[in-house]
Amino acid sequence: MPWWNPFRKTGAKDAREPANTSQAIHERLLRDRIVMIGVPIDDEVASLAVAQLLFLESESPTQEIRLFINSPGGSVTATFAICDTVEYVKSPVATICVGECSGSAALLMALGAKGQRFAMRESQFMLTPLTGGAGTTPESRPIIERMRHDLITRLARATGQPAEQVRRDCEAKRTLSAEEAVRYGLVDQLMDRRPA
Repeated sequence: MPWWNPFRKTGAKDAREPANTSQAIHERLLRDRIVMIGVPIDDEVASLAVAQLLFLESESPTQEIRLFINSPGGSVTATFAICDTVEYVKSPVATICVGECSGSAALLMALGAKGQRFAMRESQFMLTPLTGGAGTTPESRPIIERMRHDLITRLARATGQPAEQVRRDCEAKRTLSAEEAVRYGLVDQLMDRRPA
């Protein structure tokens, strides 16, 4: 998958779309230090997002990177890779929710630079529990429990909520409006218009 075409799944291309439209859009966003995650997070999505964050940091370590998120979450290990990179890079990473941040994407949203975590007014959030799925084996249970603990601990630290409250909210699949997300500590402020 080319570096400029984030998260595009293979398939038929619209015959009306010029060959370079997607490339031009994503190159332009990257030049403006914007990374976009607009699909469920898997290893491919994480690899590209990590590469883009590292590239932008290497270009200008002190300049802000804006990470736009519209995702139902996905693989926790893939999301942790992006989260670790957001915390690793020297560049401050502003996070902006445009639509949905659920599951592990809510953690990614919360890890933006303090004071730089934004949500569009109609954004929705859902805290969800980490489950092992039908293929969980006795051997994998300790790993899943450790990841669950890490997810809750990181979310609690980022939001300022007690870990036990975060655990209960995840188990209850708590949904939050953008305004409720501000009160919860997932988001710092609502964004109505592009800052000047």
